[in-house]
Amino acid sequence: MRTRNIPGNRAVPSSRRSSEKGMPGLKASTIADMNDEPLETPIQHMEEPLLNYIPKALSPIYRGVPWFLDVSLILLSLWASAVTTWKRITWLQPLAILKGWKAAPTTGELVTFFTKALLLSVFARTVIQDLFLPPSRVPMRSLLQKYFLPSSLSKYETLSVLGSDGKEQSIGVHFLEYTNPTNNTSGFDALYVNHGFGASSLSWLPVIPTLTKRLGARVCLGHDAAGFGFTDRPDDLGLYMTRGSGKIAANLLLNKTSSAPKSVALLGHSLGCLTTLKMALELPKETSKLIVLCAPALGIRKPASVQKRKWYTSAATILRENFFYPVFGYTLRRAVGGKNFWRRGLETVWGDKSRLRDNDVLRFQWPSVGLGWERGILEFARAQLSAFDEEDLQDDRTLLRRVMDMPNTKVMVILGGSDRVIPASFSRNFFNDFGLPVQEMVGLGHDPFEEKPEEFSELVDRFRKSEFQ
Repeated sequence: MRTRNIPGNRAVPSSRRSSEKGMPGLKASTIADMNDEPLETPIQHMEEPLLNYIPKALSPIYRGVPWFLDVSLILLSLWASAVTTWKRITWLQPLAILKGWKAAPTTGELVTFFTKALLLSVFARTVIQDLFLPPSRVPMRSLLQKYFLPSSLSKYETLSVLGSDGKEQSIGVHFLEYTNPTNNTSGFDALYVNHGFGASSLSWLPVIPTLTKRLGARVCLGHDAAGFGFTDRPDDLGLYMTRGSGKIAANLLLNKTSSAPKSVALLGHSLGCLTTLKMALELPKETSKLIVLCAPALGIRKPASVQKRKWYTSAATILRENFFYPVFGYTLRRAVGGKNFWRRGLETVWGDKSRLRDNDVLRFQWPSVGLGWERGILEFARAQLSAFDEEDLQDDRTLLRRVMDMPNTKVMVILGGSDRVIPASFSRNFFNDFGLPVQEMVGLGHDPFEEKPEEFSELVDRFRKSEFQ
């Protein structure tokens, strides 16, 4: 059930304001607020027109402490350190140590003095940043009302999906939607992409236009999994799992096409490959499916028993509010709030870090301005320790076999030859028993479709022509 569509590059249009009755998941007062004019309009990235810059009023990182305040903090730290190291110095006359010293300070005293000064300075600076200069965290309603979504392809809709208790639940979902502008739309009713851990649907932006056109798909879709990007953070842990994400994906795809599309192309990256396989099981059996698994995170996990997972869940419930969330949430906030966190991380993921561009970093950095980003990651981690039924615990080999046994289904694998996250050799060993076509992109890392989107699209199209005609 689709209830609302909000595109990424504009506020709610005036022609619709008078007819707006409400948005599931948002209060009525929020709708009234959204009628205001936005504070900023989107600016497209010069190297990637489908990607918007983060609004100028928002900062994804901790802002720097002004120089004069920094100097003051250093002087105060030196003063406090001197007073507490040499007890004979009074608080009001810290420089009195320069007068009448009978003996030079010992090495131990100097080490203590400078260590204290450094720690005090860092602590004071951290407190100032956390209180007055923290990274921006804005709720979705503020992003829609005052600013804009990260891409011109961005949409935000409230969907109704089955939760882990078997009941319908509403969840606000951020996703990308690209309509093929050419007449070549006879290949697939839809192309669907699922992102990996720590990413969002934005990671697929570089390849979406080219791949959609080459495959002849009518539309390309891809959502942010719960816990990542700008999709809501639901209370139901089942929606954070790859099966829950697969349900969201299948729901969205069927809403945008028809109840029984004739053919679809499903792509998954890393952890998103599990989502893609489980999504395939949610779609009608009569729908023809081309499935591409890129740098798949398969064969890595070793599921615990249901009993063990229930024990993990009980322990996590006790610890999460009092210890786990505050400590790890703050640690995540400090880490991603660093100026070069995403760049340094992606440099280890790219096969050739010299090819990493500012827009690549921006695609990963954008979601961190969303309120609850840290909690979403922690809820996702908590969900992986939970168990709802035996299907959540089935091993990757069984899952892959089930999908391969579906009628009118073809599966291929694409690896990065220089992948340091999931080495190509590991993946080849896993897929040896399945007889699937495995293509290796030499010199590329864990995200080959971002490093070389044209070559990646060509590989997928070649497979389509040879196996899916």
